[in-house]
Amino acid sequence: MRVGRASKGLDKRHHGGDGYAIDAAMHESGNLVFVAPVDTALCKAVENELIWQGRRVLTYNNQGKLKRPRQRIAIEHSGESPVLTDFNAGA
Repeated sequence: MRVGRASKGLDKRHHGGDGYAIDAAMHESGNLVFVAPVDTALCKAVENELIWQGRRVLTYNNQGKLKRPRQRIAIEHSGESPVLTDFNAGA
């Protein structure tokens, strides 16, 4: 899995030199792509928090795993949760 924002669209994100998003989603073709609109004011904070919480398992994320984000936010998931072993361990 890879966490990232595509403020200029998914096509520009992939073809702009950062193809990790598609590579991570299609790795062994059993993975899913989750896309959701996020208000611009919250976008970076959500991205940073997700990367921080999943830093132990986010193989395809290269940044944001060494220092805790300055602005911490609570992220709540509703519905059926994916099984992500150790994703938010020690958050």
